Order: sequence, then C-alpha cells, then structure tokens
Amino acid sequence: MPDIQKYRELLTDLSLRSSHDYTRSESAKCLAGILNKAPDDEEMAVYLQQRRDFYVQTLTSTSTDTSCLQQCVWVTKALVMRGHKEANKFVNILLGLLDSEFLGDRAAEGVGVVLTVYEDVLNPSMHANIRMLYKQRFFTENSSRLTEGFQNASAGTKKNYLIALSHCLQSLPKSVLVRELPQVIIDCKFWMAKKKTLFHLQRTLCTSVYQ
Repeated sequence: MPDIQKYRELLTDLSLRSSHDYTRSESAKCLAGILNKAPDDEEMAVYLQQRRDFYVQTLTSTSTDTSCLQQCVWVTKALVMRGHKEANKFVNILLGLLDSEFLGDRAAEGVGVVLTVYEDVLNPSMHANIRMLYKQRFFTENSSRLTEGFQNASAGTKKNYLIALSHCLQSLPKSVLVRELPQVIIDCKFWMAKKKTLFHLQRTLCTSVYQ
C-alpha cells in the first residue's frame, strides 16, 4: 500500500478514535486535505464508498457520535470544494442530520465548515483543488431542500435548517446574494422560529449585504 494510503487510513482512524479532541479535529482536517487532492481512481472510489456506508450506518437520527460527524463534515468539504461526482451523496448525509435532535445543531454548523475558507487547510495558498463557484453551486442545489425541510421539521429542529441556510447565504458573493435575497425573504416570511434563530439569520443577511 502506498505511503499516502497508509497515512490516509491512520488519519481516518485517529479522527474517530483518538481520546484527544484536538487530535481528532486536526486529523479530520488532514484527511480532508488528502482527499481533496487524491486521484479520482478506483481506489478512491472504494474508499469513499466505505466511508459513505459507515456514515449511513453510524449517523442515524438517534446517534450522538460527534467524532463521526466531524469526520463526515470534513470529508464532505474536501469533495464539495473539488466538485467531486460523489460530493452530493455526502451532502445528503449531512443535511439529513438536520432533523436529528442530537446532532442536528452540529450538522447545521457543519454546513458552515463546508463553505468556509480556513487559513490552515484547504485554501488556495496550499494549492487546494477548488472548483470555481462551488459555494454558489452548493446554494443552488440545496437551498430549496433547506426551506422545504424547515417547513416539515419538528419544532425542536427547525432552527437547524435556518442556521444551515444562513451559512449558505453568508458564503455567497454580494452580487449573488442581492439577486437571491428577494426569494429568500418570500420563503422566510411564513417561518415561525425562536427569536434567537431568526436574529441569527437576520444578522447574517445584514452583514453579508452591507459589509
């Protein structure tokens, strides 16, 4: 097995099983860096299928496995940024957890991780594999699902959809946000949620438009 594959397997294990929070977090980031640049070959396909099967089995609506979710978020980020053909399957797992009373809030913040540029990993200066307009694509492909999901969600998980949507909006360029904002407002006007969640969305919109 090539050294890079051994390193990938080590990071996969560390990001799940280490007893040290920082080690798990940094291992997940390093794993994402490897997957973002890995050749899109059969070996990669097998690995991604294994990860996806593991996430589907582990990250159920009653799961409390935050380490598994953290790894899933960073793997999803690596694939979304490069525009990988399997990315949507991992996005579906992440968004599917917004209904979870146990992991829903972390999944919502995970959307922010997927769309945020970090200084220590997966950025242009580190020569990350970044597809043009990937943030806009993410919004276009998932905004309707988020608004519809909110309308059908339980009272306890509605805020997760709003937070995820606010992260999507915050990631958009100002010119795109101004174009999309009227429809978002129309979709939002019937929403009923906790004041702090609505404030979070309002603050995001105002910051993005006027900064």
